[in-house]
Amino acid sequence: MEHDGEDARGCRHHAAVAGVPAMPEHFVSGALQLLIEIIDNVIDLHLAGLASRLRVSMAHDHFCVADDGPGIRDEALVAAATRRMTRRACDRVHVHLRGVGLGLSGVNGLAQRLEIEVRRAQEQRRWVFEGGQLRARAELLGGCEGTGTCVRVWPEASERGVELPTRRDVEALLERVHWLCPSLRVEFDGRRLADEAGLGAWIRRQPCWDGSTVHTRGATWEQQRVELAWSWLRPACRPAQIGFVNLFQIATGSHLDGLVDGLAARHGVGRTVAREHGLALISLLSTTPRVVGSSPRRLDDPQLRCRIAEMIYSAH
Repeated sequence: MEHDGEDARGCRHHAAVAGVPAMPEHFVSGALQLLIEIIDNVIDLHLAGLASRLRVSMAHDHFCVADDGPGIRDEALVAAATRRMTRRACDRVHVHLRGVGLGLSGVNGLAQRLEIEVRRAQEQRRWVFEGGQLRARAELLGGCEGTGTCVRVWPEASERGVELPTRRDVEALLERVHWLCPSLRVEFDGRRLADEAGLGAWIRRQPCWDGSTVHTRGATWEQQRVELAWSWLRPACRPAQIGFVNLFQIATGSHLDGLVDGLAARHGVGRTVAREHGLALISLLSTTPRVVGSSPRRLDDPQLRCRIAEMIYSAH
């Protein structure tokens, strides 16, 4: 990707991101979106094997997100916070970060104040942005052990009424991260989310689950990782099939078609009956998801559809 020369304040109208990690597309509200952007970054590090811990905390006027990743380098940090990136469409279907991206510049453009503390090479340093502009660069705070990044955001108080997200909204977001990324340690205000993680745990926590057997499967093909969980319920339970692509909820496409195909083949019924009985969740992590359209977005990959169906049909 290349920078297009537009600064953070000039990208305000780009900051409302169409896709939200682990959330329906309409679930975007004020400062909650800023929090989501930063959590996206930590998730991306985790999926790349570079971070194992996510900590979120809230004060009366700001929130904080910290990770134990490698820490962003100085040049990349300033560029990510002040320069909007081109090829926005690519960011719509991928978990963003890799250390830089539109996400952080969008946060800076909408924040009254942004502080980023980085632990690298046994030093802890701080960058401060106010009104989108760099005010302090690489201030040395002292020595440290380990590595990581801590981002503090003060949302801008304006006529638009941008407020901090409620704790209930934050807990709902982190719960979804918890069961989609079970190996990521998630903490909120010093409390670790200790409930059972993983897709199977999500099935068992649904109100419609009637105690039927929960099946889980996972497979990797050509840089694509698929995780599945499903349970065959009584039709009166009104189950649902939910799909995520790179932690973005996408309601139509090959991933869900394959899910329904597999349930239908496994139980010897039609697709309509399979939808009436199958409580199922699928999560696809891919470096090249074939997502087409914008509203609604759809995953279009016939080969993936067949492989997902086979995973369910052949499960023991």
